[in-house]
Amino acid sequence: MSRRIEIYFFNVFEAELWITKIKLKIIVISHLYGLVFKNTITHFKQQYLKKQGLTKLKI
Repeated sequence: MSRRIEIYFFNVFEAELWITKIKLKIIVISHLYGLVFKNTITHFKQQYLKKQGLTKLKI
């Protein structure tokens, strides 16, 4: 009986570890994607502002 309980607790512990690993992976991946997304937005903003600046200079 005690052996079965040990195995059960070990399985629960292992499941918790997997869940935390997956959560960490999701956090890291979403953070990286967020950085890429921010960078692309700032890049497009800079491009847009450059175009606006050039048109203003031409006029």
